[in-house]
Amino acid sequence: MPYKFSLQRVLNISENEKKQLESEYQLIYEGFEKLANKLLSLMKKKEEVQTRLQQSLQTMVTVDSIKWQIDYVESLERRIEEQQIKYEKARGKLEFFQSLIKEKMIEIKKYETLKEQKRINDLKDEKKREMKLMDETALLHFIN
Repeated sequence: MPYKFSLQRVLNISENEKKQLESEYQLIYEGFEKLANKLLSLMKKKEEVQTRLQQSLQTMVTVDSIKWQIDYVESLERRIEEQQIKYEKARGKLEFFQSLIKEKMIEIKKYETLKEQKRINDLKDEKKREMKLMDETALLHFIN
């Protein structure tokens, strides 16, 4: 007779929820990576422009050129700030999903532990019944 766990349906639902959370987490993580790469790219671009600006200041350059470069650096700084805000929100969302997945894993582990304990107890009970039946059979043979 196959072993039947009374909370198997709940365990299955929890496992499905965990899988769904993991797939959502993966999508969020991919978006997070894109945001991080974009932020890194903007920061590198800003650094390059600032380096060029410093080099320009050492040579003969028009005021308009310097003004344009400074405006461009300021524009990059604004974009970097916006990107950092998005990055922090995405990181918070990632951490939230990590905690949800962790909670779901703990829940599943509890159900699996209950299932294993129930299985062990059922095996012990079955052995007790078998021993009792053997004792009764032996007693009947002894009496006869």
